[in-house]
Amino acid sequence: INPVFYINDSKVTTLAVYPDGKTAWAVCEYEGVKSIYCAVPYLDKKAFRNIVKFAEVHLYTKEDIVMNVDNGFLMFSNGYKAKRKLEVFLPESKTVRDAFTGEILAQNTVSFILDMNCPDTRILSLE
Repeated sequence: INPVFYINDSKVTTLAVYPDGKTAWAVCEYEGVKSIYCAVPYLDKKAFRNIVKFAEVHLYTKEDIVMNVDNGFLMFSNGYKAKRKLEVFLPESKTVRDAFTGEILAQNTVSFILDMNCPDTRILSLE
């Protein structure tokens, strides 16, 4: 695809370049805030995971799955063609309950295994 967007700023740290040497990915820190700019039109899952790690955002699982989280709930949705055992990592020790049945799935822990059927959506309460 031509022309391509690229980053032309001497204050950034280059993370990736195009074959012609122009900056495709860069990071800039300004007043303690890190910003990542990517001129590439498509990012795969691995790229997003690396951005999340760089930003020091907590990853709840290493698997690719639809999820949502807020202060008191986790939601996972398994659309795969098979049952799964999902390893979940919490940022701090919690008791985990099924939000609908009240069943305790894990107590006072920072990680647990969540059994998921196919298809399946689980909403979990964190206490």
